[in-house]
Amino acid sequence: MTFIVYQDWAERTFLERWMNLIVVTPEYTINPPQPNTDWVNYIGAIGQINIKTLKSDKSTHTKEIVLKEAFPAAISQMTFSSDGSGYATFTSTFQFNSYDYYP
Repeated sequence: MTFIVYQDWAERTFLERWMNLIVVTPEYTINPPQPNTDWVNYIGAIGQINIKTLKSDKSTHTKEIVLKEAFPAAISQMTFSSDGSGYATFTSTFQFNSYDYYP
């Protein structure tokens, strides 16, 4: 999924913080399970993602996909334009357990 990055970088910051909840490194925990190893916080980091397609007038949505037990798996580097044409963007890949489709 590709995201436009606005001035405060809130979109990217949100996904990076979410990813940091998934893989916990010992320096961020008081009592890690094993010293010098990473561990996965699956239950505390999964969520639901609702993706809606909008009509051309953006008044109502036409279809919806709900990703269940989803989490960001990767975030790409950001693309910038030196000529000032357009917004900076990045892409995030998500993993999920199941999905529902609502036509």
